Amino acid sequence: MSREKNKYVNSKINALQFQKNQSAEILEEVLISPEKFNKVSKFHQDTTWTRAYEWNGSYTLEEWLKIVEMTDVLPEYFEERISFPNIQKRFREASTSHRKFLKDVIIRKDLLGQILYDSFGRAEGIPTKNYPSAGGLYPIIPLILIFSVQAAEGISKKGSYVYDSSSGELLLLKEFSNEDIVTIESNVGEIYSNIAVGYSMDIRRAIAKYGYRGYRHALIEVGAMSQSIRSNLKQIDHGDFLLSGFSDNSLTKMVGLSPRLTPLIILQWFGIKA
Repeated sequence: MSREKNKYVNSKINALQFQKNQSAEILEEVLISPEKFNKVSKFHQDTTWTRAYEWNGSYTLEEWLKIVEMTDVLPEYFEERISFPNIQKRFREASTSHRKFLKDVIIRKDLLGQILYDSFGRAEGIPTKNYPSAGGLYPIIPLILIFSVQAAEGISKKGSYVYDSSSGELLLLKEFSNEDIVTIESNVGEIYSNIAVGYSMDIRRAIAKYGYRGYRHALIEVGAMSQSIRSNLKQIDHGDFLLSGFSDNSLTKMVGLSPRLTPLIILQWFGIKA
């Protein structure tokens, strides 16, 4: 995976993984033309924001939102309607997304480990995960972002961690200083919880086999991953919500990754409901 070219004094190098990554990158140079990569990278950059919530409100937009929010896209004309009269409908008092979390309660280490494994881990036998990935390529990297030493038992350093889906371990990519967290907070608007998942796309891995369509596959995978952990959090009465309101390139650099090669796509905050 490609991270920012910072010098990490105490970096641990996995020689076997380094060799594997080097071999894959050499082959990717053959499989992916510069034109194709640049086209995908440019399209992705067109979707990024330089500040949180970079969209312009207007009277027209407000009127449009009144019409379409909380509605479905349905056909105006259709040939037949089939009803299901015995559906057991649910009543909801609030959204399924949850934005308020307890920051003074530490998540148990074994509980966090099981949540991450059930959501993102590889199975024994056929090494698949709890969500589908086109061609078994898994180009989306789950980053576990820790904003407080009180976030989870056994994690003593704030920072960005890559989840190793085979070993079930967290690998510290970049430690956060207090200044880093202040900068991140100004970027995202608020540190909603002590812990979040950041979903990063390895663009080269995404497009090496399927070309431009691989970018679409990767975005679908982000949705599947976020739903995977949401389902597991729901079982233990934890909450979560997704946030894309941030400066993409700035935040990607802050967590130790390359905006060009492995950009952050979205954040998923989670924790014990307040």
